[in-house]
Amino acid sequence: MDEKIKIGKYSVSVYRYDTVIVGSGASGLAAANELARGGDSSFCLITEGRKMGTSRNTGSDKQTYYKLSVAGEGADSVRRMARDLFAGGCMNGDTALCQAALSARGFFNLVNLGIPFPSNEFGEYIGYKTDHDDTLRAVSAGPLTSRYMVEKLENEANKNGVRIFDGFLAAEILTDGNKVSCLFALDIGALSDIRRAFCVFMCKNIILATGGPAGLYRDSAYPHSQTGCSGMAFRAGAVGANLTEWQYGIASVGFRWNLSGSFQQVLPRYFSALPDGSGEREFLSDFLDDKELLHITFLKGYQWPFDVKKAQAGSSRIDIAVFKEISGGRKVFMDFTKNPIGGRFDFSLLSSECKSYLEKSGALLRTPVERLLKLNKKAYDVYKDNNIDLKAAPVEICVAAQHNNGGLAVDAHCRTAVEGLYAVGEAAASFGIYRPGGAALNATQTDACRAAAHILEKRVCADSCGGVRDIDPEKLLALMEAAKRQVGGRGHYLSFRQRLQKRMSEFGAFVRDPAKLKAAVSDCLSDMESFEEMSGAPSPAHLPETLRNRDLILAQFVYLSAMLDYIEKGGSGRGSFAVEEDGDFRPFVRGDFADVIQYSKFCENGCKFEWLPTRPVPDPETWFESELEKQTARCARPRTEN
Repeated sequence: MDEKIKIGKYSVSVYRYDTVIVGSGASGLAAANELARGGDSSFCLITEGRKMGTSRNTGSDKQTYYKLSVAGEGADSVRRMARDLFAGGCMNGDTALCQAALSARGFFNLVNLGIPFPSNEFGEYIGYKTDHDDTLRAVSAGPLTSRYMVEKLENEANKNGVRIFDGFLAAEILTDGNKVSCLFALDIGALSDIRRAFCVFMCKNIILATGGPAGLYRDSAYPHSQTGCSGMAFRAGAVGANLTEWQYGIASVGFRWNLSGSFQQVLPRYFSALPDGSGEREFLSDFLDDKELLHITFLKGYQWPFDVKKAQAGSSRIDIAVFKEISGGRKVFMDFTKNPIGGRFDFSLLSSECKSYLEKSGALLRTPVERLLKLNKKAYDVYKDNNIDLKAAPVEICVAAQHNNGGLAVDAHCRTAVEGLYAVGEAAASFGIYRPGGAALNATQTDACRAAAHILEKRVCADSCGGVRDIDPEKLLALMEAAKRQVGGRGHYLSFRQRLQKRMSEFGAFVRDPAKLKAAVSDCLSDMESFEEMSGAPSPAHLPETLRNRDLILAQFVYLSAMLDYIEKGGSGRGSFAVEEDGDFRPFVRGDFADVIQYSKFCENGCKFEWLPTRPVPDPETWFESELEKQTARCARPRTEN
């Protein structure tokens, strides 16, 4: 039921649902379809914009979806996949088992929706190896796999009659004690009269499918349109987990895209130049001979994410070199029009692995772009479709934040520490130190299944379903007045955003210095305290950006504090980052804190941390008759009405 109420001078729209899904990416839409499939009609989905999310706007040369193997003779099983996920470190075993157990279901649902995953004439979906994995579980529908997923899932949601509130910005989760009571939001389309632009979604459950805190970094592979909602969740009482763990890799600047796989395997030329374009030089030759330079460039294709284990003698030396060139005030480029090392380039210099790969692909051709067109024309076309011709000019690059392995701490049902608040997809702390490439796309579907299943289960238990709580007008009025004060206020949202993103990319990325991190945490806290004066909105139309800044600055404080806490506990560089002190890296320690998870809770102007052992991979009973009896009992219970 929709209604309008008057609170002070504001006319507030009120919507009442059991469940509100926030986010219209692959995970949010999957959750909506799961609820609809389960017979729930008391839910809706809200989104800042259908076209804005990460799933719809990112990709790579061959965007990977990781799932249980369903082809060939290789031995695979749910338990084996769960153990492999768990072995990445700092991951809970029950989460790993859920992701493995629901993997085939999620994958074949996408197949049935029409995602063009390739299969052979017998119906086998052939796999390949991906980052941090030795199996053949990876599949792909090309550079735009996640976009296809979103488009097909959205079509299904429309068929299911899912109500989607498009152009609504989630701004605050209100709680009654530690229970979700409502979601406060901004109707972006109504900002011509700010007194009518605020709304409330009364609900018992919120599924956060808002991705990671994508707006934190300047150097980012996330689309510009994606910012995230982690700060809002921390403010409501949700706890962070594994916030230190990200994935960084080489990506293009401006048009943000991962330069992985084929982009590296065709051996592009890396060079740097001064901001005015002068002083061009191939900086990798400063520390690599010709053969090694070509070899690690090729390896970068399937070792794309920065990995501290490869930073001293492996392919991640490229990431470090790119970072240092940029830190020195130069710009760095990948050039597909010319071979690296100039006239010295010769196929005889290639490693046997590289030469064999290019030869079998028919790609032993004259220039990198010719090799790319032969090896993976779709990857070339992605840039061409965005008005960048790799045949004509180099592309500027950086080492960019690409994925947050950590996030909001959840249990096996994707429940956070706040009752009724769920986190799915990248919003959830699904992974730890390492994850196989494409596992994040698998998690978008498996998490959605778990959260929806738990909500549907609550509907069949009448005593667990309380009524929708009454509106608290005082809390809402305070939120609306605070938002209105930002309009026409001092400072500017854009300079504030640039300031916080610069801080994160310089001090909280893949090279972390404890002294600099400590100063960054202090600066961040100062910015939080001065937020109203520093992040004004020139007009009501800019209020969404200011509210996003409010979310980001809190998220940044919690994330940077977690990074500092890890280092002060004595943690070495691991996985996606290196720890630098006095110009040297702390020695990598295998398994450093890999069997415990750091939990981070925001408190008033501070953070509290708790380190707990990882939950092991469960070994439940698998007796068919027992499960059949349980399922029969579940089916016999009457559902409560929406």
